Amino acid sequence: QSSAVKGMIDRAVEVWGRLDIVVNNAMWMGKGGPAAGLQGSAVELAEESWHYAFDVGLKSQFLATKFAVPHMVKNAGASKGAIVNISSVEGALMSRRNLAYATVKRAVMGLTNQTAVDFGPEGIRVNAICPGFMVHDQNNEFLRGDADTEAYFNEQYPVGRFGNARDIAEAVWFLASDLSSFITGQAITVDGGLTLALQEDVANRFTGFW
Repeated sequence: QSSAVKGMIDRAVEVWGRLDIVVNNAMWMGKGGPAAGLQGSAVELAEESWHYAFDVGLKSQFLATKFAVPHMVKNAGASKGAIVNISSVEGALMSRRNLAYATVKRAVMGLTNQTAVDFGPEGIRVNAICPGFMVHDQNNEFLRGDADTEAYFNEQYPVGRFGNARDIAEAVWFLASDLSSFITGQAITVDGGLTLALQEDVANRFTGFW
């Protein structure tokens, strides 16, 4: 609902008096409700599921940007504000039967690029973060108490562990701060080196083939 997103932005300005930072992080979670049918190929995916995925994962980011920018441009100084969109490593590297999620996350990168070009002259920077696998409240149950599963995931990362919310929060803080004042239109991968490793290398380390 565009009215809900606009209301959220307007309320933030009402409380704080200005708007400097927007983090676009809306995404469906879990396997029930409307999200139940979002796993699948183009043949398997229902049209209504496709629309739902884009409404939640992309349209929400478009609307937040649409309503935030007019407030940001009112800020004093050359730097008016920063927008950070959350994409995913799956916006660049595909996994099977994940059309809706992967396409939405790739589209978030396009949204980031275009809005960075459009609003850079206004003093607004726009960047994206592409997380790898992150443990958080919605997905950590399958790891809890299972040392073998945890070790399996850790082994896939060059840094030796999967990510957590703090890893993403600190990347957001960097992109929202003046430390990144000359960075815009970029998709920053935060994945512990996951996407640097060849799939064959991961398989070889597990099987001992090499």
